[in-house]
Amino acid sequence: MLQGKLEKEFQSSLDAFLEPATAIECENIPCVSEDTINIAKKFIQSLPQDIEAPDVSTQLDGAIALEWYENADKIISFSIYPDGKIYYVAIIDEDRYKGEATLPYDFVFDLILKVIGHNPDVPESKN
Repeated sequence: MLQGKLEKEFQSSLDAFLEPATAIECENIPCVSEDTINIAKKFIQSLPQDIEAPDVSTQLDGAIALEWYENADKIISFSIYPDGKIYYVAIIDEDRYKGEATLPYDFVFDLILKVIGHNPDVPESKN
């Protein structure tokens, strides 16, 4: 059961976005599998619950996209797939990051916090 503020906001956004897909049986909106939804929920549950919720959308291949956007120089986007893979791209000032998010998620957590206005030390490794 979702408990934290971030989780509740994420679930609300996800429900609002996916509701039309159920009504029209995914004819005009990409279908998202239950596995993908569950992986996205677990990813959100692993984040600090006091941060702002991401924008939620789906991609043409059925992935769930999560995006935190501060401005054109501070943005991070995740694509979550039913096979458990989570890919990310981030722009933080002049730095660019991309890769596959793997446990532990500390590196991507730091990137998210940097995008939304916190100032953790972002690790040096970039993909």
